[in-house]
Amino acid sequence: MTEKEKMLAGQFYSAVDPDLSRELMETREIIHEYNALRPSETRKMKEILHNLFDSIGDDDIIVNQPFHCDYGKQIRVGKRFFANFNFTILDEARVTIGDDCFIGPNVSIYTACHSTDPVERNSRIEWARPVTIGDNVWIGGSVTILPGVTIGNDVTIGAGSAVVADIPSGSIAVGNPCKVIKSIHNDLRTVKITSSNIDNVEFRSLYESAFPPEEQIPYDDIKELMKTIPIDFTVYYDQEKFVGLTMVLKRQDFDWGWYFAVCEELRGKGYGQMILSSLIAQHADQPMVIDIESPAQKDCPNLEQRLRRYNFYKRNGFKDTPTAKSFEGIDYTIMLLGEGEFTQENYDEIIDELRQFWENLPSESQAKE
Repeated sequence: MTEKEKMLAGQFYSAVDPDLSRELMETREIIHEYNALRPSETRKMKEILHNLFDSIGDDDIIVNQPFHCDYGKQIRVGKRFFANFNFTILDEARVTIGDDCFIGPNVSIYTACHSTDPVERNSRIEWARPVTIGDNVWIGGSVTILPGVTIGNDVTIGAGSAVVADIPSGSIAVGNPCKVIKSIHNDLRTVKITSSNIDNVEFRSLYESAFPPEEQIPYDDIKELMKTIPIDFTVYYDQEKFVGLTMVLKRQDFDWGWYFAVCEELRGKGYGQMILSSLIAQHADQPMVIDIESPAQKDCPNLEQRLRRYNFYKRNGFKDTPTAKSFEGIDYTIMLLGEGEFTQENYDEIIDELRQFWENLPSESQAKE
């Protein structure tokens, strides 16, 4: 494979390869010509951009000078695209931007990655990860978007943000690191589940398929537990479509986020963010604690999924705690949303409380009587 083929495949490649260096210089000459045009030469600007980029949705494109990119041919933009002054794209990997996107001044999109080890970094070996931006997105001024990030549809990124992880559709996000502060599509209908309406095929099916068997309390036992402990079981609907569920153990000092699931066919469509935003609003009166599979356990087969889940909660304000647990060979990270601390003693109290309730749970034969 050539170094360029390695680069486009996301593999390690030499950034000082002669062929890549020659292509970079050719692009810089084109960019120099573009930036030297008079502001009135809009037709020539569009002609250069159409030849430089891999694809452009239509002729309704404005990219204010100066503009900078590395290669150009890894860039795709949609219809009605606007970018303000000093827009920079390091397109060692594919950069895809959807329709009706606004880019503020001094925005940078990076796809190139370097090692944090100085010896490796000085070898000039690097790699690249694609960046994808959906439709109807406004990127505020001086935003930096890092390699591998995906930004969904209908998103606003506040000025000065550093986007280091994916941002779901329908979000307003800001900060360094950038995190969601509001969902503009959060109009889900919620239904509280009790022991009287828990017998539902959809609820049971999602619960039993979303979590490993060893992490599940038998669904029928939840019905009995709800009669004795304060479980907040909520299901979520987008109009009449069932989209997910949450279970929270209510306590005096904090709430324990027990289960969180989105219907499999709806994952990756922003419903997780919508449900979490709703859940946070429902339990805003006190801190919430969750446990997730630890991204620090590097020998696991689902490390990428763990990292995405961890970053998802970090974006939404959850922070690490010094508490952790292991179960069936799986390490778990305990995260906290809100003020205060969560200690190992707090965790042990929850486990003891659940164990007592569990031991007092009637057996199947007792329940029938």
